[in-house]
Amino acid sequence: MAGPRLLTIPENVEWRTGKFGHQGHAVDAFLDNGSRGILAIATGGGKTQTALIAAVHEQDRHKGPALVVVIVPSAPLVRQWAEAVRGFGVEPFQPSTMSGPRRRGLLEEIRAGLAGRDPFTAVILCTQRLFTEDAGMRSFIAELPDEVLAVLIGDEVHNLGSAGFIAKAPHRFNVRLGLSATPTRQYDADGTEALFQFFGSPVFEFTLRDAIDAGCLTPYNYHLHEVELTEQEMAEYEDLTRQLQHKGFKGADDGKEFGHDAQVEHLLRKLRAVLEQTQAKIPALEHLLEMAGPENVARTLIYASAKPVALKGPSQIHLVNGVLRRLGVRFHQYTNTETSSSGSDQVRPPTGAPPLQPRRHRQSRRLHRCEEDRGVQLRQCCG
Repeated sequence: MAGPRLLTIPENVEWRTGKFGHQGHAVDAFLDNGSRGILAIATGGGKTQTALIAAVHEQDRHKGPALVVVIVPSAPLVRQWAEAVRGFGVEPFQPSTMSGPRRRGLLEEIRAGLAGRDPFTAVILCTQRLFTEDAGMRSFIAELPDEVLAVLIGDEVHNLGSAGFIAKAPHRFNVRLGLSATPTRQYDADGTEALFQFFGSPVFEFTLRDAIDAGCLTPYNYHLHEVELTEQEMAEYEDLTRQLQHKGFKGADDGKEFGHDAQVEHLLRKLRAVLEQTQAKIPALEHLLEMAGPENVARTLIYASAKPVALKGPSQIHLVNGVLRRLGVRFHQYTNTETSSSGSDQVRPPTGAPPLQPRRHRQSRRLHRCEEDRGVQLRQCCG
């Protein structure tokens, strides 16, 4: 590891002015809060870049060895972060792709690089699973010399409110920055509270409306197509509602404000699943596709739930598959299964078609079916 090596903000990055000027305000809010807190920035607002800019500021004012650890929920995000970190002038370490012995050797190499007192920055990118399961990784961080500035960046930080992470979260990190468009954990008040205690509360918010007004995102129209529950679904919904009332729950199901009782949270999840997976969504989707003309469907995303069904029957994503096949629409499935394996920048090709190439071809005229937690939505994407 030759030095010096430091993170540097690229010259062509505009983050104090223009449509991404909010990034400067976000960095200032974080630094002014004692280098703790969560940036609630909508998708498309540049959370990754904002975090790296904040890391540059922490590095520069420390003027000594620094370790930046970025924890992400999945392997594809590790690869995306690696590309971003390289743009800031540092080659990141990616222990999630290594065997145990190689990982231990890597940590010793990093330890040697941080042994001096001169400015030097190492960046580690790892998945949440690796961080929580590898005791050696956590010990390495806990044993860092006091002279080393330890920076933690939690991407999709709401995931880190889980008991598995909170129980093992190392307190050696001097700087703790969380990133999420939705930092509050759904149906998990205790997890949200623990998350905010460790990272700090949200210190900056840049909403979807803000992103559209600033020009970061393209405006869109939202058309609601109402469907009705079946008799069985309505009976289940009413039964779950009665159980919630019996437990004393009378609030709105917004996923944020709710009772702390574990049974209440379990019932709320079941209630939401009934609405997400209602059978009537499938024929409604098929009707919309038929009206558009299957041959005209292009640059379209269909979000479907892959969670276990609330009642009996196949999963929603399986039913959507059937609709697309019946209509002769060629599509790519894009779920956690396709993206979780190492190097899986490709998604499953449609029958009789060549594999979809990495990012540069994401605008190809194909239908992409994605896993989502909020039921089926049909969107015609722009551009």
